[in-house]
Formats: sequence, structure tokens, C-alpha cells
Amino acid sequence: AELGHDESVRALTPKIRKWPGESAVKRAQWGLDVIARVGTDLALMNVYSIAQKIKYKSLKAHASALVDQIADERGLTRTELGDRLVPDFDLDARGRLTLDYGPRQFEVHFDETLKPILRDGVGKTVKNLPKPNAKDDEEKAKEAKATLRGLKKDLKAVAKQQIQRLEGALVQQRRWDAGDFVAFLVDHPLMINLTHRLLWGAWKDDELAQTF
Repeated sequence: AELGHDESVRALTPKIRKWPGESAVKRAQWGLDVIARVGTDLALMNVYSIAQKIKYKSLKAHASALVDQIADERGLTRTELGDRLVPDFDLDARGRLTLDYGPRQFEVHFDETLKPILRDGVGKTVKNLPKPNAKDDEEKAKEAKATLRGLKKDLKAVAKQQIQRLEGALVQQRRWDAGDFVAFLVDHPLMINLTHRLLWGAWKDDELAQTF
């Protein structure tokens, strides 16, 4: 917990999800305590995700208790905490990620399911990052590939969770105040890829004032 970081969380979370099925519930609960104490947005998002959905009831209950504790410490509801636990993955204000090879750059875009789409410098879609050529910076290319690999791994859990979260908000007819709406949905570097594709409504009391 003291030395951990996002790579530690990525390695530990799949084990936490499996341990109850291997008669190691207590170990899984300790694992949750560890990633909660790591405390990065990605770490807390994984605790929140397990609290939302996992088939092992005791582990789900433990995660829920941790989420309630974290929310209480921050003076938030669980739903409000969920808004704040979406990682930005170092995306820019357009919701994109630039991968630098030195003389060449590649850009990661996202579709409506938050699936990453890789494009080269002229906007052509490419399947994978290429091998660095003689003009490229080899270290930067290596770092770019590691960044893309980590992004794809994290997005598997994040994308599904955030889509379900917005679907849940629709079903519950949830409303946000303007400040939170802009900060956590419209201007959030990852959520922008979902929210800008949707039709929204502005409400005054219980009356729909306009759509946008």
C-alpha cells in the first residue's frame, strides 16, 4: 500500500476478483484494503467497480463499506464519488492522447464505446503502433507502446463501467448541477467521448427548459 502505484493496482485487481473463488476471501478483502490505501483515482475506481458488481457477496460488501467510508470522508454520496473516480488517462482537452515517437506522433481517439482508435500523423487509422524506424527516438517509442498497452488494459474495465453508469443515470432520471455537469461529464477528458454524443436536457425545477 505504501509503495504501490497504478501498475500495482493493475496487477492486483484481477487477483482480488478471483481469490474468493479459490477460498481466499480474507486475502481478497486485504487486497481491497491495499488498493484503497494506494488511493489513486484508478485504485479507487477499481474499489468502486467491485462494490458495484461482483458475484461474491462478502467481497462486494467489503468494497461497499470502503466506498461508503471514502465517500463519507469526502462529504459525498456514493453516486457523487463515482463521478469523481473516472481516470483521465492523461488525455488532452479534446479527449485524445498523443503518443510521441520523436519526429512522428500518433493519436488515440475513442469511439462511442470508448474503444481506442489509433491514427497516424495524417489522420489515417492504423491497427497498431509500428516498429520505430531509424529516425525515431527508440526510448520515446518504447514509452509510447507501454502507455498504449496500459491504456487498453485499463479501458476494458473503465469503458463498461462508465457506459453502465450513464445508462443508470438515464433510467434514474438523474440530474447534475451545472458545475458538476461541466467538470465531471462535459469537460472530463475521457467522459467527453461519451457525453458529446448524447442529447441532454436543462431543467428548471420539474420543467424541461431546453435540450442541447
